[in-house]
Amino acid sequence: MIRSFRRLPLPLDLFGAIALIVGLAWLALLWRGEPGEVAGFARVIDGDSLAIDGRDVRLFGIDAPELHQLCERGGRPWPCGEAAKRRLGELAASRFVRCTVRDTDRYRRAVSDCRAGGEDLGQRMVEAGLAVAERGYFTAEVAARAAGRGIWAGGFERPAEWRRAHRGH
Repeated sequence: MIRSFRRLPLPLDLFGAIALIVGLAWLALLWRGEPGEVAGFARVIDGDSLAIDGRDVRLFGIDAPELHQLCERGGRPWPCGEAAKRRLGELAASRFVRCTVRDTDRYRRAVSDCRAGGEDLGQRMVEAGLAVAERGYFTAEVAARAAGRGIWAGGFERPAEWRRAHRGH
C-alpha cells in the first residue's frame, strides 16, 4: 500500500526566518566590503592610521606627524601628532569609512585610499596641513604650505625623520 503524504505549508515564520538570515548574510557581505576593500566604522590610531573591523589601515600617499611628535608654532612646541589624530578623528567620526587596499606594509597594515562621507581622508589631512604628501596630494600640500596651515605654521621635523630619531616612541 502506497501512502500519500499531504504537503503541509511551511509556517510563515520559517519563511521569515530564512529571509532574515539571507538578508543578514547579504548585509554582512556589504559591510565587509569587496575583496581588496576594508569598510566599516573606524577607530583612529594616529594621524594616518585607522582600525576598521579589526584590521589596521594606513592611509596611502601621506605621512602625518607621529602621535608623540611635537612641532613648533610661534616659537613654542605644540603637539602636532595629537592634532593630526584629532583631525582624522573628526573626519571619520560616526561615518562609514570605505578603503580601497593598494598594498600591505611591513606591519601588515592595509595601505589604502579611504573615504568617509565622500571625502578622501588623505586629501583632507594634507589640506589641513596635518600630513605631508608622499605620493599624490602635492597640490594640496603646496596650498597648505602657502596658507601656513597646521605643521606649515612653524617648524617641524618630517614624520619619517622624527621616527628615525625617536625609535621606540
